[in-house]
Amino acid sequence: MLRVAFFVAFAVAVLALPQAWSGWEAAVQRGDPGAWARAVGWSLLLVAAFLGAGLVMYAADRRAGRVRRRIGLYEHILTKLRTQRGSTRGIVLVSLASLACVGAMVYGELADRRLLSAGAMGVLLMLYSVLVLLFRRSGITAREE
Repeated sequence: MLRVAFFVAFAVAVLALPQAWSGWEAAVQRGDPGAWARAVGWSLLLVAAFLGAGLVMYAADRRAGRVRRRIGLYEHILTKLRTQRGSTRGIVLVSLASLACVGAMVYGELADRRLLSAGAMGVLLMLYSVLVLLFRRSGITAREE
């Protein structure tokens, strides 16, 4: 599971890097608020993806006992994640990913990028099936009265 999380975070970072770069170029050249918002959004996604990939690598090295110097931010996140229930954390993460897919669908429709919208809708459907499985695993089911 950690390998998948690392590869997803790394792929998102690699895909976000050229978008952030071109976004900053457009923001500096044009200067309109939409270009600045796009540049900041892609940059935040890039930073979050790199931090996520680093967190996964740090957690794997820590579990294997290869960490020589502790990183405070990662230690704080890992202790917070350990204190939460695993299934609840999964539900929150899948819900946030679903929200990101909805945002990508809206952006794809507004920017006339149908392929992005279709891909985000496919990922959203898969995330919803994972969400149903996580609800069942945590005991959250609908009861008929």
